[in-house]
Amino acid sequence: MTQPQPLKTNDIKKGWIVRDIRNLEYTVADNQRGDIRMVNTNRGFHPFQELGSMYAVAWKEAKPTEDAPWQPVELTPKQIKSRKELAATGMI
Repeated sequence: MTQPQPLKTNDIKKGWIVRDIRNLEYTVADNQRGDIRMVNTNRGFHPFQELGSMYAVAWKEAKPTEDAPWQPVELTPKQIKSRKELAATGMI
């Protein structure tokens, strides 16, 4: 069985399901590019459905549909640095 190909955060589009470094799941709500993306908190442990912005550098896995396998999210060197800085401040 082949390993799933790593994704860049800009490859992830509206409707994709993402899992963050805390293992919480979200549905991507935009087709934008960049380190801050809109997500819907309609999955898993979230008691309410909300739309909000999220640092894409916190994503660790993504999949296009519910039935698809999880694919790892590969960060750029700049994003890795940003993730470390945000984690140190408690932002992610």
